[in-house]
Amino acid sequence: MKNKIVVKITLGIICIIFLSTLILGFVSYGIFKDYTYNNKKSSLASKAQELAYLLKAESIEQGNSSVYEKLSDYTESVMNGRIWITDKTGSLVFFSRRGGRNHGITGNIMNNSLDQEILKEALKGSRVIKKSSNNYYGENMLLVAEPILSDSNEVKGTVLLFSPIRDLKEAQIKFLKYLLIALIIELFLTGILSFYYSKFITKPLLSMAVFAEELSRGNYKIKNSITQKDEIGMLAASLNELSQRLDDNITTLMEEEAVRKEFVANVSHEFRTPLTILKGRLESLMDGVVQKDKIQYYYESMLKEVNRLTRMVNDLLDLSRLENNKLILNIEDVDVELLLEEVLDNITVLAKEAHVKINADYDISSLHIVGDYDRLKQLLIIFLDNAIKYSPPNTYVTLKASVDDSLHLIIEDQGQGIPERELKNIWKRFYKIDKSRMDTLGTGLGLAIAKYIIELHNGKADISSNLNEGTIITLSLPIPK
Repeated sequence: MKNKIVVKITLGIICIIFLSTLILGFVSYGIFKDYTYNNKKSSLASKAQELAYLLKAESIEQGNSSVYEKLSDYTESVMNGRIWITDKTGSLVFFSRRGGRNHGITGNIMNNSLDQEILKEALKGSRVIKKSSNNYYGENMLLVAEPILSDSNEVKGTVLLFSPIRDLKEAQIKFLKYLLIALIIELFLTGILSFYYSKFITKPLLSMAVFAEELSRGNYKIKNSITQKDEIGMLAASLNELSQRLDDNITTLMEEEAVRKEFVANVSHEFRTPLTILKGRLESLMDGVVQKDKIQYYYESMLKEVNRLTRMVNDLLDLSRLENNKLILNIEDVDVELLLEEVLDNITVLAKEAHVKINADYDISSLHIVGDYDRLKQLLIIFLDNAIKYSPPNTYVTLKASVDDSLHLIIEDQGQGIPERELKNIWKRFYKIDKSRMDTLGTGLGLAIAKYIIELHNGKADISSNLNEGTIITLSLPIPK
């Protein structure tokens, strides 16, 4: 995978550079070719015009060969040019010979080596520039035909200036060679640089591939160390967040599975005790081994266990509806003072049986809140019932109330207290602090139900406790404005 990505990116960059350089090279070659041709043409036209001007005062005839030869030598030395000179009739009076100077040219040579249309145009007073093949010199040449004018601007002859174009070809070939060398060096450097750049780019990708593979193996605690401030860095951060969420979800699922197993175990245990008692009592009654004075006790004991089972089933149903948001509250205006009086009336019997005294300390007449009266009553009874059960005989359970923006109901007991490490667990189903008293102190579902009732009324509960000193529970419920 690593090699594939690096090779693909490297080859891709090389192809892009090659194609762009090739296109740029062709364009540059075209510009260079046009420039050299136009430059030579301009230079040749200027030189032909200069020669025509120098011959303006000369008599155009074969007798001036010394003047013509000087001009020919000058032209050859400066621009590798060849000159032909004709009189006004078009007859050749001088020409630069190949390999030397010879002025005895015949008409056939001129006719075979020169386009007569060019000569005719020059004799009419026009300058003619043309690229043509010269049979006499045996190569392609650039020709400038310049008229020689007299002082009265009459055409008295022409200067035909030839220059080989092979130097242009040589320059163009040299340009192509340099271009090819530059292209090879560029591709070589591009290959090296793009290879290392590709490795730099793919390194975090390969790291994320390893990261993803670890995730697929179930290692959700893995984290990548990529901190780039770009799209790759954003992807790496997203993968880290994904692994964290997966780890959290797996942890939650494991915890939920543990809770489910614990719940099944607790339900089985809670149901087994009363069912065992019922079974034993019924078998004893059926076998007739129970004394007559004990039969009533057995019936009362079985009724007590049936009531306990009924209460447990009702609590489980309430908790299930609360957890699944299927419990519908009967929202109404609640007189707080009346609610507290009814709760205290119900709880007084339990307090007397436990030899615990209830101390009510509040003054909240005419205070009303909005909520479900029965559920709020259930909520207070749950907390007061727990306070009584875990309080030693001859102690106090105090119910206080205060008002600011919310209604605060405070329940204090003088019981054994709750260890700090246990406070976070008290809202769990079937959780009991005193495990040794599991079978005698209720179902262990009360606080779990209370938690949902508080949340449904947009309230909150705060619990503080000290061992052997007691527990303080503060219930805060909103007051309508």
